[in-house]
Amino acid sequence: VFGSLFLQGVLLYAIFDNVVFKDAKWRRSILNPKGETFMGSSLNPYAEETDDQCNPGGSLCMKSNGTYACAPPSVQLTGRWEELDTDGDGIWTRKEVEAAQEGLQCKYVVNPVEVFDVFVKFLVSREKLIWIHPDLRAGKAIHKAYFTYASGDIIMCGYRTTDMCSNLLQRGVFDAPLKYKTAPRVGETIDSALSYCHALLEQGGVCERTLPSTYSVWKKSSEEQCKDPDYDKFVFTHPLSGRTKSMLVVDYDARKDYSRATASSLFLVYKTIIIGIYLLAMLGEFKEIAMSAQWVVSFPRERRPQEAAEGAAEQPPAAKEEATAITGISTWHRVNMGILVAARLVML
Repeated sequence: VFGSLFLQGVLLYAIFDNVVFKDAKWRRSILNPKGETFMGSSLNPYAEETDDQCNPGGSLCMKSNGTYACAPPSVQLTGRWEELDTDGDGIWTRKEVEAAQEGLQCKYVVNPVEVFDVFVKFLVSREKLIWIHPDLRAGKAIHKAYFTYASGDIIMCGYRTTDMCSNLLQRGVFDAPLKYKTAPRVGETIDSALSYCHALLEQGGVCERTLPSTYSVWKKSSEEQCKDPDYDKFVFTHPLSGRTKSMLVVDYDARKDYSRATASSLFLVYKTIIIGIYLLAMLGEFKEIAMSAQWVVSFPRERRPQEAAEGAAEQPPAAKEEATAITGISTWHRVNMGILVAARLVML
């Protein structure tokens, strides 16, 4: 019996190690606010951050001010102007970023001084389109208007791959620049918008060359999480000229799986049936354990030799030969059965 329980325990551990721990490790690669490993004390992916602990990195997403963000760390800073412009004068200076470097790097896992230089590089590279302030060219200060302008390019880096360029057209991201001709960097045609997107996102493009190394790490991690791509045909119509262009839009298996798990009625029915069968099996097992526990507690103790002899003398001779009745169990037997019942309950 104990050998059977041991083998069952080994099988359960193997399944737990391969399923539960593997799932916990995957969840930690998505969100790991406390820096716990999948073998740590908590398997909760939504564990709260502590104020005295820095973001350890190593996960795709992070939690900030109650919001989950999965953009690259350098891209996330584009939406944190209030934290960058510490004196609130509308100008982000090198002195400010150097003074706040430790706190920002602790929170966003990226060197903010390096991000400051990234903004300067992006802006200076657009000097054919915009006027560059002397302080900006010298790398001393970035006015908010410049910051907002450069954020448009840097936010684009969050789309990771040129496959997403067609998706951006489909979603209408470039509709306003194409219709009103207000963004020279995007241009006025479908091809110019695609060229702008490809120049940023292509392998070895502007994003990879300019952004900090954390961007490359995030890019590899996001590729793994999205799984394999699937492509569908799409025809885009220019919002002003009406010209059309056929292209491929991309979707990813991970998103499709999640959508099916949350919206598919068939999957919900299937999951309900599986869970129901499991619970019924556990209920039957629990009933057997309860009966065994009741037997361990209530079955009479073993009689003393004198009491056993008196009981045997009272029985008819024929009954002695036909059957043997168990009228009690020893303390050792009861302890062993108690251990067995406890082990079965734990394994349940």
